[in-house]
Amino acid sequence: MRVHTLALVVVCMIAASCSSQTKDVRRSLRLVDNLLTYAKLNDARRCYRFESTDLGQLAEEALERCHVRLSQGGYHVNFDPGPAPLRVLGDSSALGLVLDNLLDNAIKYSPPASCLTVEIHAQGSRALVRISDEGDGIREDERSSVFEKFVRGRLARAPGKGLGLAIVLRVITDHHGQVELRPGPSRGTVVEIVLPCLT
Repeated sequence: MRVHTLALVVVCMIAASCSSQTKDVRRSLRLVDNLLTYAKLNDARRCYRFESTDLGQLAEEALERCHVRLSQGGYHVNFDPGPAPLRVLGDSSALGLVLDNLLDNAIKYSPPASCLTVEIHAQGSRALVRISDEGDGIREDERSSVFEKFVRGRLARAPGKGLGLAIVLRVITDHHGQVELRPGPSRGTVVEIVLPCLT
Protein backbone atom coordinates (compact mmCIF):
# COMPACT_ATOMS: atom_id res chain seq x y z
CA MET A 1 0.00 0.00 0.00
CA ARG A 2 2.80 2.44 0.83
CA VAL A 3 4.43 1.78 -2.55
CA HIS A 4 1.14 2.43 -4.38
CA THR A 5 0.71 5.67 -2.42
CA LEU A 6 4.22 6.80 -3.32
CA ALA A 7 3.53 6.04 -6.97
CA LEU A 8 0.40 8.21 -6.87
CA VAL A 9 2.38 11.04 -5.31
CA VAL A 10 4.89 10.83 -8.16
CA VAL A 11 2.03 11.00 -10.68
CA CYS A 12 0.78 14.18 -9.02
CA MET A 13 4.28 15.65 -9.15
CA ILE A 14 4.44 14.89 -12.87
CA ALA A 15 1.18 16.69 -13.52
CA ALA A 16 2.16 19.66 -11.35
CA SER A 17 5.69 20.37 -12.44
CA CYS A 18 6.84 18.27 -15.40
CA SER A 19 4.17 18.82 -18.02
CA SER A 20 6.51 20.67 -20.38
CA GLN A 21 9.60 18.53 -19.82
CA THR A 22 9.20 15.37 -21.88
CA LYS A 23 12.41 13.74 -20.64
CA ASP A 24 11.48 14.30 -16.99
CA VAL A 25 7.99 12.92 -17.63
CA ARG A 26 9.38 9.72 -19.18
CA ARG A 27 11.79 9.29 -16.27
CA SER A 28 9.05 9.84 -13.68
CA LEU A 29 6.63 7.50 -15.43
CA ARG A 30 9.34 4.82 -15.48
CA LEU A 31 9.78 5.27 -11.73
CA VAL A 32 6.02 4.87 -11.22
CA ASP A 33 6.03 1.74 -13.38
CA ASN A 34 8.94 0.24 -11.43
CA LEU A 35 7.35 1.08 -8.09
CA LEU A 36 4.06 -0.54 -9.04
CA THR A 37 5.84 -3.53 -10.55
CA TYR A 38 7.85 -4.11 -7.39
CA ALA A 39 4.67 -3.84 -5.31
CA LYS A 40 2.88 -6.43 -7.46
CA LEU A 41 5.83 -8.80 -7.29
CA ASN A 42 5.23 -9.14 -3.54
CA ASP A 43 2.40 -11.50 -4.51
CA ALA A 44 4.03 -13.48 -7.30
CA ARG A 45 1.33 -16.14 -7.39
CA ARG A 46 -1.14 -13.54 -8.64
CA CYS A 47 1.37 -11.69 -10.83
CA TYR A 48 2.92 -14.39 -13.02
CA ARG A 49 1.55 -16.46 -15.86
CA PHE A 50 4.04 -19.25 -16.50
CA GLU A 51 4.19 -20.68 -20.02
CA SER A 52 6.72 -21.87 -22.59
CA THR A 53 8.79 -18.78 -23.41
CA ASP A 54 11.41 -18.28 -26.14
CA LEU A 55 14.28 -16.31 -24.61
CA GLY A 56 15.71 -15.34 -28.00
CA GLN A 57 12.40 -13.84 -29.08
CA LEU A 58 12.10 -11.94 -25.79
CA ALA A 59 15.61 -10.51 -26.23
CA GLU A 60 14.90 -9.52 -29.83
CA GLU A 61 11.70 -7.73 -28.75
CA ALA A 62 13.52 -5.95 -25.90
CA LEU A 63 16.20 -4.73 -28.31
CA GLU A 64 13.49 -3.48 -30.64
CA ARG A 65 11.86 -1.52 -27.81
CA CYS A 66 15.10 0.39 -27.19
CA HIS A 67 16.04 0.67 -30.87
CA VAL A 68 15.61 4.45 -30.97
CA ARG A 69 17.91 5.04 -27.99
CA LEU A 70 20.50 2.65 -29.37
CA SER A 71 20.45 4.40 -32.74
CA GLN A 72 20.58 7.88 -31.26
CA GLY A 73 23.59 6.93 -29.14
CA GLY A 74 25.37 5.21 -31.99
CA TYR A 75 25.73 1.98 -30.00
CA HIS A 76 27.02 -1.14 -31.70
CA VAL A 77 24.86 -4.14 -30.77
CA ASN A 78 26.04 -7.72 -31.05
CA PHE A 79 23.09 -10.10 -30.69
CA ASP A 80 23.66 -13.84 -30.57
CA PRO A 81 20.42 -15.76 -29.86
CA GLY A 82 22.14 -19.12 -30.20
CA PRO A 83 21.77 -21.82 -32.86
CA ALA A 84 18.24 -22.88 -31.85
CA PRO A 85 15.30 -21.45 -29.88
CA LEU A 86 15.88 -21.77 -26.16
CA ARG A 87 12.72 -22.06 -24.09
CA VAL A 88 12.06 -21.70 -20.38
CA LEU A 89 8.94 -21.95 -18.26
CA GLY A 90 8.33 -18.32 -17.44
CA ASP A 91 6.18 -15.25 -17.54
CA SER A 92 7.02 -13.48 -20.79
CA SER A 93 6.01 -10.03 -19.51
CA ALA A 94 8.11 -10.33 -16.34
CA LEU A 95 11.14 -11.71 -18.17
CA GLY A 96 10.72 -9.01 -20.81
CA LEU A 97 10.82 -6.43 -18.02
CA VAL A 98 14.06 -7.98 -16.76
CA LEU A 99 15.64 -7.56 -20.19
CA ASP A 100 14.26 -4.01 -20.49
CA ASN A 101 15.85 -3.03 -17.18
CA LEU A 102 19.20 -4.61 -18.00
CA LEU A 103 19.36 -3.01 -21.45
CA ASP A 104 18.29 0.31 -19.96
CA ASN A 105 21.20 0.11 -17.52
CA ALA A 106 23.63 -0.90 -20.26
CA ILE A 107 22.62 2.10 -22.35
CA LYS A 108 22.55 4.60 -19.47
CA TYR A 109 25.93 3.67 -18.07
CA SER A 110 27.85 3.15 -21.31
CA PRO A 111 29.41 5.88 -23.45
CA PRO A 112 27.84 6.59 -26.85
CA ALA A 113 29.17 4.54 -29.78
CA SER A 114 30.31 1.77 -27.44
CA CYS A 115 29.45 -1.91 -27.84
CA LEU A 116 26.58 -3.80 -26.18
CA THR A 117 26.42 -7.57 -26.44
CA VAL A 118 23.42 -9.83 -25.82
CA GLU A 119 24.02 -13.59 -25.89
CA ILE A 120 21.76 -16.56 -25.24
CA HIS A 121 23.17 -20.05 -24.93
CA ALA A 122 22.35 -23.43 -23.46
CA GLN A 123 24.51 -24.76 -20.63
CA GLY A 124 23.40 -28.34 -20.15
CA SER A 125 19.91 -28.17 -18.68
CA ARG A 126 20.13 -24.42 -18.10
CA ALA A 127 19.69 -21.33 -20.25
CA LEU A 128 22.25 -18.54 -20.02
CA VAL A 129 21.47 -14.93 -20.89
CA ARG A 130 24.51 -12.64 -20.91
CA ILE A 131 24.39 -8.86 -21.40
CA SER A 132 27.72 -7.01 -21.59
CA ASP A 133 28.50 -3.31 -21.84
CA GLU A 134 31.54 -1.04 -21.91
CA GLY A 135 30.56 1.39 -19.17
CA ASP A 136 32.28 2.30 -15.90
CA GLY A 137 31.33 -0.98 -14.27
CA ILE A 138 30.28 -1.72 -10.69
CA ARG A 139 32.71 -1.85 -7.78
CA GLU A 140 33.39 -5.36 -6.48
CA ASP A 141 32.17 -4.49 -2.98
CA GLU A 142 28.85 -3.24 -4.39
CA ARG A 143 27.89 -6.12 -6.69
CA SER A 144 25.57 -7.64 -4.08
CA SER A 145 24.12 -4.47 -2.55
CA VAL A 146 23.00 -2.97 -5.90
CA PHE A 147 20.27 -5.64 -6.02
CA GLU A 148 18.62 -4.06 -2.97
CA LYS A 149 15.77 -1.57 -3.36
CA PHE A 150 16.85 2.07 -3.83
CA VAL A 151 20.57 1.22 -3.78
CA ARG A 152 22.82 2.51 -6.56
CA GLY A 153 26.54 2.05 -7.15
CA ARG A 154 28.88 4.90 -6.31
CA LEU A 155 30.11 5.02 -9.91
CA ALA A 156 26.56 5.54 -11.24
CA ARG A 157 26.33 8.89 -13.00
CA ALA A 158 23.06 8.59 -14.92
CA PRO A 159 19.72 9.37 -13.24
CA GLY A 160 17.99 6.46 -11.51
CA LYS A 161 16.26 5.36 -8.33
CA GLY A 162 17.83 1.94 -7.72
CA LEU A 163 14.78 -0.23 -8.45
CA GLY A 164 15.74 -1.88 -11.74
CA LEU A 165 18.14 -4.50 -10.41
CA ALA A 166 15.90 -5.21 -7.41
CA ILE A 167 13.12 -6.10 -9.85
CA VAL A 168 15.54 -8.18 -11.93
CA LEU A 169 16.63 -10.22 -8.90
CA ARG A 170 13.07 -10.75 -7.67
CA VAL A 171 11.77 -11.93 -11.05
CA ILE A 172 14.70 -14.25 -11.72
CA THR A 173 14.54 -15.72 -8.20
CA ASP A 174 10.81 -16.34 -8.63
CA HIS A 175 11.68 -18.20 -11.85
CA HIS A 176 14.12 -20.46 -9.94
CA GLY A 177 17.11 -18.80 -11.59
CA GLN A 178 20.22 -16.90 -10.59
CA VAL A 179 21.66 -13.54 -11.62
CA GLU A 180 25.29 -12.48 -11.29
CA LEU A 181 27.28 -9.32 -11.98
CA ARG A 182 30.93 -9.42 -12.90
CA PRO A 183 33.43 -7.10 -14.59
CA GLY A 184 33.94 -7.17 -18.35
CA PRO A 185 37.20 -8.38 -19.91
CA SER A 186 38.63 -4.86 -20.13
CA ARG A 187 35.90 -2.59 -18.74
CA GLY A 188 32.17 -2.43 -18.20
CA THR A 189 29.76 -4.90 -16.63
CA VAL A 190 28.63 -8.39 -17.56
CA VAL A 191 25.23 -9.53 -16.29
CA GLU A 192 24.59 -13.25 -16.43
CA ILE A 193 21.16 -14.81 -15.86
CA VAL A 194 20.74 -18.55 -15.56
CA LEU A 195 17.31 -20.17 -15.83
CA PRO A 196 16.18 -23.82 -15.98
CA CYS A 197 15.52 -24.89 -19.57
CA LEU A 198 12.09 -26.23 -20.47
CA THR A 199 12.34 -29.93 -21.20
